[in-house]
Amino acid sequence: MTPSPARPRAVLYVRLSKEAATSTSIAGQTDDLAVIAERAGWDVVETFTDNGKSGGKDRENAQAAYDLWARGDADILAVYAYDRWSRMGIKTLAALIEVVDARARTAHPAVFMAVREGIESTQPDWQLRAAFAADMAKRERDLVSARQIAARSRMRRQGRKAGHGIPPFGYRTGPHPTLAVGRGLHVIPEEADVIRELAERLIAGESTVKLAEELTVRGVAKARSAARAARLAGLPEEGLDRGKWIGSHMRTLMTSDHLLGRVSHNGAPVFGEDGQPLAPFEPILSLETVLALRARFDASARGEVKRRAAGLLSKIAHCSGCGYPLYPRRTSVSERNPEGHINYGCSSQGSGITCPRKTYMSARKLDAEVTARYLAARGDAPETRYVRRVDDQGAGAELAEVEARLKELAGRLAAADDEEEADALTGSMLALKARRRALREVAPTVVEDVVFTGRTYREAWEAARDDDERRRMLLVVIDHVVVNPVGSPERVSIYWNDFDTAA
Repeated sequence: MTPSPARPRAVLYVRLSKEAATSTSIAGQTDDLAVIAERAGWDVVETFTDNGKSGGKDRENAQAAYDLWARGDADILAVYAYDRWSRMGIKTLAALIEVVDARARTAHPAVFMAVREGIESTQPDWQLRAAFAADMAKRERDLVSARQIAARSRMRRQGRKAGHGIPPFGYRTGPHPTLAVGRGLHVIPEEADVIRELAERLIAGESTVKLAEELTVRGVAKARSAARAARLAGLPEEGLDRGKWIGSHMRTLMTSDHLLGRVSHNGAPVFGEDGQPLAPFEPILSLETVLALRARFDASARGEVKRRAAGLLSKIAHCSGCGYPLYPRRTSVSERNPEGHINYGCSSQGSGITCPRKTYMSARKLDAEVTARYLAARGDAPETRYVRRVDDQGAGAELAEVEARLKELAGRLAAADDEEEADALTGSMLALKARRRALREVAPTVVEDVVFTGRTYREAWEAARDDDERRRMLLVVIDHVVVNPVGSPERVSIYWNDFDTAA
């Protein structure tokens, strides 16, 4: 008795195309292939599905189906439609032909089928028909891509948010705040508070690395973290990763145009027909603050922001013998005092200089001495801060009003059906455009305003976060400190800057 031949093994592939106006469902495609498999007597070893992935990207499950078939674990690769199998052009067809030809004279020849197009590799002209289908699929992919790029560009020019990715830190997406259609950005108050805090501390000179570590410890969720994605979607975020903040990423976040409420693309603002940046969303930071942040980071890139010293008086206290700075160092480590004593010591030896005195002093005593004398001189005075801002002599606010007026008149002109009214509107617009040109020529300048904080310098000293912040307070009024050897009439000499204790 002759044994019955083994049933052909088949792997099936289906894909839902979200780009098409109408699309056969995954279930419908699977059912159609299953009916064909049953009628032909195939054993379906596996069915792979891709649910609406971009036509311009490799589909993971399409590749998995091909790999299973190519290595001989299936005899037939049946796809519902060629353009849903691949839109990568002729190169994928070449891979199919190679597998079919390699197994043509074996006990298990390889067969490829695209059901909707009626393509089967057992047909004499299948390669020609598949090449035509591959070319048409790639053309459709390129057309879809071009349409998507054009649509995103049009949305950006209209001041709408293009794309559906994770919104930038500080914002969520929602209905456009000023347009009747489309989506835009809305401020998240809690994240906006974090951004404003970071801006203040960065402008004051704090380290990006230190701030990043603090944000991570505080559990502030990064923009693309799983926890923030869940929160934006209205889902529970407990137990999800909140991400680790990195200092080097701080510049990108804190100097981005979206913090000014602007539409941006590839890191640059999108400009309207009037030549001005599109700013349809609520800003988190003012223009002067962003300019100050950019100046801070530019100075850092040029090496103008120096590395922070380790002690309160590092780079402030100097040796009376050689004039070199004193730096804190641990000494006198013992069993009773395993951490040792911290002394300020002369740094001349590390620079190859021989100091005649090699002055040193207990860090605890020197810090306490300078702190007491600083607070005695300035502690009861009201604290002030210098706030940098851009002074455009009011041109910015007036320019915004002129722009709004021009848009209003342009709308009225488009709807006008009376020549006299149209002439009047045109005249008004010409005058406004002349004023707009004049306002744009006003060169803004950065100025500093003195602002009272409502507390004394003593209260500010006590509330300071760390020695870095206190050191900045000292440097406003102290030029440097000189430490003299033990037994000198004056152990510590403070050289003050000119300052008014009442200001």
